[in-house]
Amino acid sequence: MKFKKNKLIVSIIVVLIILMFIIVNYANENYKEEQRVHIAGITDSIQRRVSSIFLEINNFPHDAGNDILFLKNSRYLQELINTQDKEDYKNKLEQYFLKFLKSNKVYLQLRYIDENGHEIIKIKFNGSEYKIFSESYLQNKKDKYYFKNTMKLGDEEIYISTLDLNKENGILEKKEWDNSQVYIPTIRYSTPLFDDKGKPKGILISNIDADYFLEDIRRAQKNDEKMFLLDNQGYYIAHPNRSKEFSFIFDGEHAFFKDYPEVNEKILTNFKEKKVETDNNIFTFRFIYPTFGSFELYEGSKKILGDNPGDKYYWILVSVSEKIKIENTVKGLKTKNNNLVLFSGIMIGILFILILLLAYKNGIE
Repeated sequence: MKFKKNKLIVSIIVVLIILMFIIVNYANENYKEEQRVHIAGITDSIQRRVSSIFLEINNFPHDAGNDILFLKNSRYLQELINTQDKEDYKNKLEQYFLKFLKSNKVYLQLRYIDENGHEIIKIKFNGSEYKIFSESYLQNKKDKYYFKNTMKLGDEEIYISTLDLNKENGILEKKEWDNSQVYIPTIRYSTPLFDDKGKPKGILISNIDADYFLEDIRRAQKNDEKMFLLDNQGYYIAHPNRSKEFSFIFDGEHAFFKDYPEVNEKILTNFKEKKVETDNNIFTFRFIYPTFGSFELYEGSKKILGDNPGDKYYWILVSVSEKIKIENTVKGLKTKNNNLVLFSGIMIGILFILILLLAYKNGIE
């Protein structure tokens, strides 16, 4: 009968519609879950990359502080500042410092400066060779900020300078880097020296080539993510384009907030903030304090001081991820979901036709 046949067709359609609804609902829920997991995976990957570089940079001040304290207590330096017969120990100390530099290529130079500001020993690595400076090339540094600040410290205390560009005789120094000449970013670690009677005998100071860790940040760039190191004013210390670095020394034109005006400058002092999301980007932050350390707990040093002690001297490691590129990867999941629904619809349509043909073939009325 026609009524029975129509009823059968309607029943089949209802069942197939319910099945299609279940498939579409499952596909959408599956897509939302995959999208959530995918974005969480991307975010987690960014966090891990930032944390990995953060830990490497954050450990650096501790390691450099250990080195300067180790050198301070070396036998030849202690004998030099406690004896009248200085020439013999001076030569031995020069060779000792030279050996140290050769085994630690992160260091640009080591100097012993006496209590009057005179350089007594100066050994420098220019990237290809080591040079022990003769007396005629040594200078007086009594007016330099790092000498004055270090001489104010007590025994076992460390002074850490700001991260800037290295100068030689007042002129910004350059080095060979990837077949080009670039300025040398440097940070100085120094500690005061005292003889056995507690009398000040000058300072020991090391200059470190900051490219040792800045290059890790420059090379950390990915297609959907950029990474920078900023000073506490928002100027670039590390940038994939080196011409934008240390702009505060030159024209002040290149700064993070000029390139990303959508981020409020208050982020510089919001130390609890780790992520900021805008319409276009996701910003991930980590604050690094070069003058903070655990020397008192682990190494016996009383404290570490910088140009601006406390929270006034810090760096900011920031990752910038473009939302559009993250969304493009999510679009692939959406396409996959749509294809699943389309395929299911086609299969259900084919199934409906086959059932009807089978029904008619068996003479169901």
